[in-house]
Amino acid sequence: MKKKGFTLIELLVVVAIIAILAAMLMPALSRAREQARKAVCMNNLKQIGLATHMYAQDYDDFLPPRNEVYWWEGPKLWHTGQGSGYYPLGRLLQGYGLKDGNYRTSTTEVRNGKGKYIDNPSAFICPSITGSWGKSSIKILYINQRFEVKGSGGYCWTAYSVNTHSNVWGSVCKGKLSKASQLGYIWAADWYNLSPSYPPEYHVNHIDRSSGYYPEGFNVLFFDGSVKWISDQRHIICNTSDGYHTQNTYNYSTLWTYTQNTLPK
Repeated sequence: MKKKGFTLIELLVVVAIIAILAAMLMPALSRAREQARKAVCMNNLKQIGLATHMYAQDYDDFLPPRNEVYWWEGPKLWHTGQGSGYYPLGRLLQGYGLKDGNYRTSTTEVRNGKGKYIDNPSAFICPSITGSWGKSSIKILYINQRFEVKGSGGYCWTAYSVNTHSNVWGSVCKGKLSKASQLGYIWAADWYNLSPSYPPEYHVNHIDRSSGYYPEGFNVLFFDGSVKWISDQRHIICNTSDGYHTQNTYNYSTLWTYTQNTLPK
C-alpha cells in the first residue's frame, strides 16, 4: 500500500502555526533577554559601589574627585590633557592603562597594568547600550587603547554617569561619602543623553522601543551601595522638555536632585 504524504495545504498550515507560535514567543524571549541584561547592569553598578567604598576608606571618606577642568561631566573615565586626565569612575580603574607602572605615550602601546579598585573595565559597559553613537563609542577596546595615555590619547567613555551636582560636592556633603549616604543621594546611574537632532537616541541604556527612543528606566546606584531599578515609563525623569531632563551627563541634570525617598514611583 502506498504511503500517503502531506499535502501542500497541510504543510502550509503547519508552517503558519509555527509562525504564529514564534510571533507569540518572540516578545517574551526579548523581555527575558532584557531582564538578563538589566541584571548584569545592576551587578556592574554594585561593583562600582563597592569600589567607591574601598576608595573612601583609603581617602578619609572622600569620594573619587571630579575632573579638575570638566568637573561637571559624569560619564567619562579619562580625557588626556584635562587636568590629571581622570574622572571619578576612572579613579577606580587607576593603574589599569599603565605599562610597566608608567603612563603610556601612545595608544599603540600595549597596557599591562591592573586597576586599583576595579580590575576589569567590563564593569563600566552596560549590555543594553542603544543608539548609534553609544554603540560605536563605548567599548572596552577604546578603554584599553586610550585610558591613562598621555599626550594624544584622547578620551574614553563609560555607560554610566556619576553625580557631579553641587548637592554632593558643595557645602552640603563636601565630597564626603558618609554624608551623601546619609542624605540618600544617587552616586551613579545608567547614562542617558537624548538629542533631537543627532541622532535622537544619542545614548540610552534599556531603551523603551514603544516610545521611540526614551529609556524605560534606569539602574541607579546610591551612595550607601544599594542598587535599584527605577522605572520611567511615564518619562517623568528623562524627556526632551528641556536640558535638565534630556540627559544625566552634566551636574544640572534633574536626576541628580532626587534621593532614595523622593524618586518618582
